[in-house]
Amino acid sequence: MPIEFTVNDQQKFYTCRLSGVLDDQQVYDAWVNFYESKHWPEGYLELMDLSGIIEARLTPSGIQRVAEYRISIHRLHAVAQNYLVFAPTDLTHGLCRMYHTYSGTSVENIKFAKTQAEVVSYIETYAAELKITSQL
Repeated sequence: MPIEFTVNDQQKFYTCRLSGVLDDQQVYDAWVNFYESKHWPEGYLELMDLSGIIEARLTPSGIQRVAEYRISIHRLHAVAQNYLVFAPTDLTHGLCRMYHTYSGTSVENIKFAKTQAEVVSYIETYAAELKITSQL
């Protein structure tokens, strides 16, 4: 499966793993299906793992369509979405930058990581902040 979602309710994040060969319609359909399912946990941190992408047959207009759709869902639900994107290659990092450009002044807060160490550090910081917030 080229796009898989896994929800971690205990630590309040979900993971979206993209792998293999991807095209615009696959990516768009996966997000529509996820948001319309009962599995999307509003407000959780999103960890997007792009390390498994072999080939990206994505177009600028396809990426823009996904960005606009996702932003519309977040605004509809009044959710300020936080992302950490693991983009270890130049290709995946470039795709992220393109998405970020199309998301403009959205309610999204996007961070990028090129190494697994950066991912772990961010998750540890997020978990610590979550514990502090829940104690207030």
